[in-house]
Amino acid sequence: MSIYKSLFSTRLIRQNNGLELCSYILIVKVKEYGNDSAKNSTININLQMHNGENHQLNLVWTRRFITAAIVQGAIIVGLTVFIIFGEISILEPGVSRVIAGGGAGTWFTLGYVMYIVVGVIGVAVSALFYLYIERVLKKKYKDHNGARVFAWIHLILMNIGTTVAMALLMLAGYTGGAAMLPTSVGGLGFNAGQAHEVLAPFVEPIAIAILVLIFGIICGGIGFLVVNRKKGI
Repeated sequence: MSIYKSLFSTRLIRQNNGLELCSYILIVKVKEYGNDSAKNSTININLQMHNGENHQLNLVWTRRFITAAIVQGAIIVGLTVFIIFGEISILEPGVSRVIAGGGAGTWFTLGYVMYIVVGVIGVAVSALFYLYIERVLKKKYKDHNGARVFAWIHLILMNIGTTVAMALLMLAGYTGGAAMLPTSVGGLGFNAGQAHEVLAPFVEPIAIAILVLIFGIICGGIGFLVVNRKKGI
């Protein structure tokens, strides 16, 4: 009986952009028995991963936008609590009457909904784009000064523009809507023309804030393109 033993061992070391150091060990043992003996093959695979010192990914901008989304969410929750308690004793007339009255009151509804959509969900979705750049593509904003500037502009102007624009929309909607309500429920009994005069001073500031918001988003997109086109290590 003749026995042949073959031992094959190989080690592969992969370094991904200097962030991860993985070691894979593949050991294959094959035993073959001669003429009249049944062949018996044994394969043992031992996979080991060793993390290097620089294993943790740099997700700075992802964390910043997630933090901003959490802050914006806290603001809208606080506003909601204020509106609920305002229905009891603070606000006269209540927000529910302004919304139900329609007309200028729809500005308040629009501002409230858009704050959630843009200020909370939109900022959180932006964080996903930064996660894709920083984690999936392994690109670093700190390696490109221009992209870092665009990211800061995106973060600051998107949040400021959203907060100011939607706050003004809600304020204008409440003020105009409340003015259109009957005096018996705390309104001023204004007609549509008079309510328009209440809303008019808010139009230009709201438009400017929306332009600031849009400019911030555009800068974020430019930053994505700049970093994405940068060749990885």
